[in-house]
Amino acid sequence: MNLAIPIATAAALALAARSSRRGSAQLDPDTLARFKAAAAELIRADPKGGVNHAREMWRALGMGDVPMDLWGADLSGANLSKAEMCDADLRGADLTNANLFGAELEYADLREANLTGVDLEMAGLKGANLEKANLRVADLSRADLEGADLSRADLEGANLKGANLSFTMLEGADLRNADLRNANLQSANLGEADLTGANLTGADLYDAEVWDAIHDTSTGWPKGFKP
Repeated sequence: MNLAIPIATAAALALAARSSRRGSAQLDPDTLARFKAAAAELIRADPKGGVNHAREMWRALGMGDVPMDLWGADLSGANLSKAEMCDADLRGADLTNANLFGAELEYADLREANLTGVDLEMAGLKGANLEKANLRVADLSRADLEGADLSRADLEGANLKGANLSFTMLEGADLRNADLRNANLQSANLGEADLTGANLTGADLYDAEVWDAIHDTSTGWPKGFKP
């Protein structure tokens, strides 16, 4: 990949930031929009190093102490396998069908992000905020979601087999036809979640809250569990 353009872009963005800063950890809207476009281009063009280059740009803008802002960025279909994006601001981002296998997204902000069909197998999502995110038919098998917020998230048909969902907020989540076999749901909050057709066979529901959860005869529960 030719890095001359990204480096030049970073320099130009940094200059614009210095001239527009007003003594706070913020960028003017135009500079921020250009950063997001350049960062998305970097990540698409260089799957292995694009995220690191984007972080370098972010630091060049003097924003090293602030979570990288990719709010609303178009990363659909991007290869972000094993990318390190902890604490990143990805609210409303389009990650449709992206490859995030094994990615590190601890404490990332993914509220209302579009993660339809995304591969998050074995991803680290501890403490991440996925409130109202679209995770339809996403692969979250063996992912670590301990303490994550999935309130009102759309997880219809998602693969959560063997995932760590302990202490997660799943209140009001759509889990219809989701595969939750052998998932760890200890102390999870499933209040008002829709579990119609979900398969929880072998799941650990110790101390989990399932009050007012929606379920029917198509819901598969762990052996001996009575909702």
